[in-house]
Amino acid sequence: MGEDSGWRRLRNTAYVYGVVIFTGHDSKVMQNATTSPSKRSRIEKQMDKIIYILFSFLLLNYFNN
Repeated sequence: MGEDSGWRRLRNTAYVYGVVIFTGHDSKVMQNATTSPSKRSRIEKQMDKIIYILFSFLLLNYFNN
């Protein structure tokens, strides 16, 4: 804090009241704002990939014939 920030005037006061408006990434709201973990199992994700591959293979096979 610099000399002109106003803290010099508050040095001899008995009480100081303040409100914190923004606390950055350490605030509870920001920590809870992350995406929730996926509730799908690993096998479900793997099955989705296999289905996409099979569907792509069928489309390629259809358009090549």
